[in-house]
Order: sequence, then structure tokens, then C-alpha cells
Amino acid sequence: FQQEPPLSLDAEWPSHYFADIWCEDWPRDSHITVVALDPSLGKTNKSDYSAFVAVTKGHDGNYYVDANINRRDSRQIVEDGIDWMRRIKPDAFGCEAIAFQDLLCDQFESRIHEAGLTVRDVWRINNGEGPGSGRTPPKITRIRSLTQLLATGRIRIRRSPGSSLLVEQLMGFPNHKHDDGPDALEMAIRLCEELLHGSGYEEPEEVLTT
Repeated sequence: FQQEPPLSLDAEWPSHYFADIWCEDWPRDSHITVVALDPSLGKTNKSDYSAFVAVTKGHDGNYYVDANINRRDSRQIVEDGIDWMRRIKPDAFGCEAIAFQDLLCDQFESRIHEAGLTVRDVWRINNGEGPGSGRTPPKITRIRSLTQLLATGRIRIRRSPGSSLLVEQLMGFPNHKHDDGPDALEMAIRLCEELLHGSGYEEPEEVLTT
């Protein structure tokens, strides 16, 4: 802590990890662009956020990020997501698929087709924890997997209101009141790598299923 003090003593990462994290725009060419969704439902000003995070992996090996994070009901999640993806133009979309969230995947599949988006696949991301949930690590462990990328400056975030909230949540992790943005960021990077290299935590059909 004396050598690399975090923003606060209960934060995971030192503040200098975020000093040069911002970028004005994404590279014009990239390997792949994906959007991942942590679809928490927000009904009050204390509810969790639904977090869309877009990641494009540049040819320089960096991950370029944007985010759309807000409190919204299920209908608004789908409408906002479709509208945002019209601008992002991702190659693939992944949604956490536990309980009610699986129904959102069905809605997105239908709406993506209706909207004429170029998304090749909708991936159901299984982040279940506890007995019988497979080998996916717990959420905090998954988010901590971002440490090396943050430490080496390989995550670059485009400025936007959603991205500002994402960085706030990252800087306060793991004791920020919300971790929807970091959770979606980890899922997006994992999906990106899974599609590029098949390098997820376990066999593709067990972690990410279309």
C-alpha cells in the first residue's frame, strides 16, 4: 500500500492504474467487437444497474471499451441495448443467463433480427455460482482477472457517461456499492477471447452457449 496506494484502503487497485485509462476513440480496425450485458433490473435509485459494456480488441493487443450503464426495467434494457448496438455494431453479443436473464436473451435474439443488426450470435454466458454451477469462478475472482490488463495499461476506455460510471465502480472495487460495470467488462473480455482463441475458463459449450 505504501508503494502503490489505491484510491482508498479498501480498494483493490491503486489509483495510478486509472491515470491514463482514457482514450478519445477506438482504433479504426480491430480483431473483433463484442457487447456484454449484466442485466440487473433497476426499480429504485438504490437498485443495481443494467450494464452494457462494449469491447473491441485492437491489433495492438489492447482492449478498447465503452459502456452504457443505467437503471432500467426489462423492456427498457432491450430497447436501450438495441439502440446502443446500432451505434457500436458488434460482431457478437453476450448476456448473463441465470433465471429471468435467460428470457432477456430470447428477447434480444428476436429484436436483433428485427433491427437488422450484423450481430452474428447471441451468447448465453453462464456465470452461475455455487454447487452444480460448473467451474466458472465466483464474480469477485472473475473481476480480479482484470488486474494484469489494468496494471499494464491494456484496457483503454472511451469517454462517455456510462464509461465514467464504469471507471468509478472499478476504482471502488470490491467495496463499491455496485459492480455491474466491472462484471460486464470481464464478461466482454472473456467473450472476446473465447471467440478469438477459445481460451475461456472451461470448454466453450459449458461457459458460453448460443
